[in-house]
Amino acid sequence: MLRRVALTLTLLIAIAASATQRSEKTLGLAGGFNTANDGAVAGVFFQYSFSSHFRLAPSADYVFRHRGIDGLHVNLNCQFPIGVGSGRFDVYPLVGLNLMSMYDHSIVETEDVSSRRTRLGLNIGGGCECYCTSSLKIFAEGKFNWVKDFNSGVFTVGIGYVF
Repeated sequence: MLRRVALTLTLLIAIAASATQRSEKTLGLAGGFNTANDGAVAGVFFQYSFSSHFRLAPSADYVFRHRGIDGLHVNLNCQFPIGVGSGRFDVYPLVGLNLMSMYDHSIVETEDVSSRRTRLGLNIGGGCECYCTSSLKIFAEGKFNWVKDFNSGVFTVGIGYVF
């Protein structure tokens, strides 16, 4: 009896391990708009699906200088995809952490008074994605960065390679 239980547990662990190895991963590029400085944003992202309804999505976005402000956002978001229709289209809410470093370039009466501020914050938002093929998807996403002194909205579209 003990041998059967051990064999069953071993098989279950092997099945779970192989399912984890076959998890979907996506690497891609994104671009869009940031409301902190009304400027452009561009970045890279990675997504790792632990299940069909949960994935981690780290990303790094550069906010291009506009109105004297530029910066870098490093995000770690949890996304919860919900399939819509035939399975090629998903919508997802997201929540996560954000490390934002903003650089304010200011010159007052021939003196440089530039400053850099780094803050930890929260992200909340959502998006939608469409699988064009089994290895290519496009997405649109909007999120609110809740960060002391630098609250902003970030709206992006992107393309990713699924492997």
